Amino acid sequence: MFDVFASYARPADETAFASHYRAVHVPLTQAMPGLLEFTWGLGDRPESHVVARMTFRDEESADAAFASPEGAAAAGDLASFAGAGVHLVRVPREPLTPTA
Repeated sequence: MFDVFASYARPADETAFASHYRAVHVPLTQAMPGLLEFTWGLGDRPESHVVARMTFRDEESADAAFASPEGAAAAGDLASFAGAGVHLVRVPREPLTPTA
């Protein structure tokens, strides 16, 4: 599995951010091909006001999703609400090794 985390900085207008994020950006993100799971929640720091996790089968699937028209639409939407900044972190998951 491969995760991409998006950490959004606290905006000046939290109400407008939340409204746009829920009504516009979440559906755009959910339309990305190959997306297996999408979750998000409120963070506890100014630099991570909202943190989202997008899960893909592998890194190639994530790359294809972000390069797709749907991925481009989601990326293009950032200028509409994420003016305070967004930081992406790409994380390949490590398999859990059972302990004896």
